Amino acid sequence: MLFGSMAYATASEERKSEVPVSLKKVEENKVLFRYKAKPEGPVTVKIFDENNALVKRHRVFYKNAFAKLYNFNEIGPGNYTMEILNGQSLVERLSINLESPSNKQNHFVSSNLETLRDNAFRLSVRSEIPEDITVSIFKDGALLHEETLDNVPGLDKVYRMLGVSILSRIDFYISTESGYFKHILAR
Repeated sequence: MLFGSMAYATASEERKSEVPVSLKKVEENKVLFRYKAKPEGPVTVKIFDENNALVKRHRVFYKNAFAKLYNFNEIGPGNYTMEILNGQSLVERLSINLESPSNKQNHFVSSNLETLRDNAFRLSVRSEIPEDITVSIFKDGALLHEETLDNVPGLDKVYRMLGVSILSRIDFYISTESGYFKHILAR
């Protein structure tokens, strides 16, 4: 059974550029960070606690848009600020509130990925109640496709990887508004 809790992300008024970045709470004390543009160099993520003390610093070296899962289990619930820098330039300052779980997810959600022929995959997601479902697909760490389906009880869709090498790493991330999250390595 999964637990739900509250999280939010807001952009600071001190925004320096128009690079789209986002934070999404995907599990208790886990946050998915998305950098949706081609970095101009190493991307640095700094995480500060509510006392403005640096609790984590991470440099990421990607050539394309990417996503990274951050686990806050070691530092626990609270209010945090994430500063995202591309080289020395501040891209975004985001706040996240990780509160203790307040209630349990009260319905069942499942997902399954089946490998088909001709570089295709069938994704099935089922939820007992209609809700928003987000599917993000990454090729070798770069965002290849992302879609959100509004207020649906499930999804059964074939994704064809046209123009993608069969040697490429393909990752699927499935999340729902109720807090369900699953990462599936397709290959």
